[in-house]
Amino acid sequence: MHRLPPGPPNGVFGRRHFRRITRNLLEFSRDLQREYGDCVTYRIGPIRFYQFCHPDQIAELLIRNAFRLHKLQMVKWYFKRWMGDGLLLNEGEDWQHQRRKVRWAMQQMDAAKNAAIAVAQAKELLSRSSGQVVNLEALLDRITFYSNVRIMLGTDGEAVMAPLYDAANILHDTGVRELESASMIPDWMPIESKRRLRRAMHFYRQTLLDFSAQRRARTIADEDRDLLAWFIVSRDVQGKSQGMSDVQACDEALTSLMGGKGTVSASIMWAAYLLALHPNDQERAAEEVCQAVGERDVMLADLERLPFTQQVILEAMRMYPAGYMLAREVAEPFEVNGYRLPRRAQVHVPVHLVHRDPRWYDRPDEFLPERFRPENKLKQRPYTFIPFGVGRRNCVGKRLGFQQCLLILATLLAGYRVRLAPGQGEPALATDIVLHTRDGLHMMLEPRTSNIATPIHS
Repeated sequence: MHRLPPGPPNGVFGRRHFRRITRNLLEFSRDLQREYGDCVTYRIGPIRFYQFCHPDQIAELLIRNAFRLHKLQMVKWYFKRWMGDGLLLNEGEDWQHQRRKVRWAMQQMDAAKNAAIAVAQAKELLSRSSGQVVNLEALLDRITFYSNVRIMLGTDGEAVMAPLYDAANILHDTGVRELESASMIPDWMPIESKRRLRRAMHFYRQTLLDFSAQRRARTIADEDRDLLAWFIVSRDVQGKSQGMSDVQACDEALTSLMGGKGTVSASIMWAAYLLALHPNDQERAAEEVCQAVGERDVMLADLERLPFTQQVILEAMRMYPAGYMLAREVAEPFEVNGYRLPRRAQVHVPVHLVHRDPRWYDRPDEFLPERFRPENKLKQRPYTFIPFGVGRRNCVGKRLGFQQCLLILATLLAGYRVRLAPGQGEPALATDIVLHTRDGLHMMLEPRTSNIATPIHS
C-alpha cells in the first residue's frame, strides 16, 4: 500500500467533493490548499485526484514526467467528436509530429499582416458599440474569433465568420454542458439538442474540409497563403515528413479556432476590467498607446513601445488566468514528492492558486502591473507564472495569442475609455474551458475625442 498525501474525508463515493466542485471549483481547490497544503488527494467514485500547488512539484509533473501524463480521457471523449486528432487531444508520436508541423506553419505567417487583421476586426466591432453599454466579454470573444477565422482562411473567411462563430458556440456550450453532467446520451438521438449539435458539427467540419480541398487544388504563392494553406504544406524537419491531409489540416484548423476562442478574449476582458477599476493605470496605458501610434492604427512594430500595456496584460493573466487549471491523467505510474501516482489518477495544478500565492508574489490580490517590469520578472521563481501552461504541452500559439491580446487592448484604449456599467459590480467567476464571468461583464465604451489620452500627473 503506497503512502497517500493528506486530504479530506471522501464520504460516500466522494459525492460531497463533486457537489463542491460543481458549485465552485476555485473555492474548493483553494480550501484544499489552505487546510492540507501543497499536495492533496481525494477520491470521487473510482478516480483518485491529486492537487499540486508548489512550483517544484509542477516542474516534477509537467517537465520531468510530462511523457507519463495524458489529457483527460473524458475530455477527449466529449470534444474529439468535432475536434478530431488535433493538438489539443492527440498524444504520443503523432502529437509530436503534428506539433512541429503546426509550429512551422505558424512561423511562416506574416506577423504584421496578422496584426493588421486583429486591429481591423477590433476597430470595426468596437465602433458598433461606441458610446453604449456592452457585454464586453461577448464582444471580445467575437472579435478574437473573427480575427482568427481571417488568419486561418484569409479573405475567404469573411463570408463564413458569423455562421462559424454560431456553430463554435453550440459546440463549446454543448461540450461543456455534457462534460459537466457526465451525459452519455449518444449524438444520434432524435432530440432537438442533438439535432442542433449534429448540424453545427457538420457545418464546422465540412466548411474547413471544403476550404482545405480548395487550397490543395490550386497553386498559391507563399505571400498569399493563409494558415490553413500553410498547414497543408507544413513540414516536420526533425521527423523528415511533410504536409497534412485535408482531414489533418481540418482538425488542426478546428483546434486552433476553438482553442483560441476564449483564452485571448478572456485575457483582454480581465485586463479591461482591472483598468476600469484603476482609472489612473488606464490613462497611463492609453497615453502610452497614443504616444506610440498617434492618429493611425496600432501595428505590430508598435508593441515593443508599449511596455506598461504589456505589463497590464501580464498582470491580468496572473490575477485571472484564462487557463485556470491544468488537468492531466496518469498514463504511467511515477512518484512526486514521495507519493506514487497510480495509473488513471487525475492530477490537477490550480494555476489560479499558484498565481496568487503570497510566497511568490507580494500583495498577490492587488493589481500591480509594475511587478512585470523586466528587472522584477528576473526575480520571479520558475513555474510560478504559467498562463500558457508549462512543459512540452504549453500553448503552441502563445506568441500569436499574446500579440493579439496586446493589439486588441491597445486598439480599445486608443479609441475608448472603459467604465463599469451602472449596477455592474465584481463579476461572479465561472469555470469551464477558461476562466470567465457567470453573467457577462457590462461596460460603457466612452469614445475618446482624439487618440490623445488625458495626461496623468503624479
